[in-house]
Amino acid sequence: MRFLILALLVLLIGCEKDSDNTISKKKVLSDNPLKSPQDLMVDKMVMAYASKSTTAGFSLALISPSAVVQYNYGETRIGNKTLPNNKTLYEIGSLTKTFIAPSLLHWMDQNNIELSSPIAEYLPLEVRANLSLNNSPVTFKHLLAHLSGLPRIPSDLPNTLDPYKGYDSTKVYSYLKKNKLLRAPGTPPKSEDDLSNYYSNLAYGLAGLILERNMHKPLKTILYENFFNKEGEGILGKFAMPNSTLGDIEGVVNRAFPHNLTNNAQYWHLSGLAAAGGIKSCLADMIEYAKGQLSSENSNNVIGACHIPVVSINNRDYFGLGWEYYYTSSGKRLVVKDGGTGGFTAFIAFDKTSGKAMVALFNNSADNEPATPFVDLMETFFK
Repeated sequence: MRFLILALLVLLIGCEKDSDNTISKKKVLSDNPLKSPQDLMVDKMVMAYASKSTTAGFSLALISPSAVVQYNYGETRIGNKTLPNNKTLYEIGSLTKTFIAPSLLHWMDQNNIELSSPIAEYLPLEVRANLSLNNSPVTFKHLLAHLSGLPRIPSDLPNTLDPYKGYDSTKVYSYLKKNKLLRAPGTPPKSEDDLSNYYSNLAYGLAGLILERNMHKPLKTILYENFFNKEGEGILGKFAMPNSTLGDIEGVVNRAFPHNLTNNAQYWHLSGLAAAGGIKSCLADMIEYAKGQLSSENSNNVIGACHIPVVSINNRDYFGLGWEYYYTSSGKRLVVKDGGTGGFTAFIAFDKTSGKAMVALFNNSADNEPATPFVDLMETFFK
């Protein structure tokens, strides 16, 4: 559900080519008016990607204090000649984690629970023994900052096109009961190469199960009350995201279809690990979400707390609580998150100092290299 954006800069630098070694081009649908310098800049930077024969479509927003500009390119499904719009639903994968971290902090604040508190007592008795190693228990901070010692995914997750389907809370708890942590909780990564080994979808799935177990509500309801409904609870209810959902979207008319390079991508159905990457959203909702991250009102609450770096290597920040960091070529640090499922990729980046943000939603998996145009745009927009 996630891949390191820094690694993508190095690895995703080619173009998909036909067997005769020529880049396959196609006519691209777009609502870009091509009027302003920004319109022209965006079109120039994304067109090579958009015109690849393997590219489906994407929705993109550039947010600044003076304007929010939206662009849509391609098709909701290759060949259907239907341009996505700002209400088209996409899977956003691990961007879900940025919703889970403040939701958990909000519940903790309401119940006077510290970040340094062990998580074990909030879970079933039978799984508690393996949530500690070398006398170091997994705390809430460890869980949300990828320092828990839990693996990226459970080793018994099936290797299928819809791998999380049917992997419910019972299977999560069964895995935890049988398997020890990989390392003592709180052990920091020593290098950038360690980061992918520390990153844990299982940890965030467990965070969601803690919320459900202790709030006595399904995660779908918790997220609706916290984010998707503007009349929701306290500070988190400021986000208006009426189109977003943790549910399935196969019955939604205005949805994007998943694509990968082998033409067998499927929608993902997450249950026990839904908190790791189960949200589906659209550009309109994600614009509101990005604006909320930039809001000065949220600087000193659980939203802002999640932006604070926790894991750093050689004076560079990498993990916050749900969020991560990217350094531009000019050295500017951005708060970012990327997410990927079997047929979708999503990105968000923002800079509180300039008040700028970017959101991009693709109905192509990572193998089609959507990070390339996003990173190019990010470097230019936040310059």
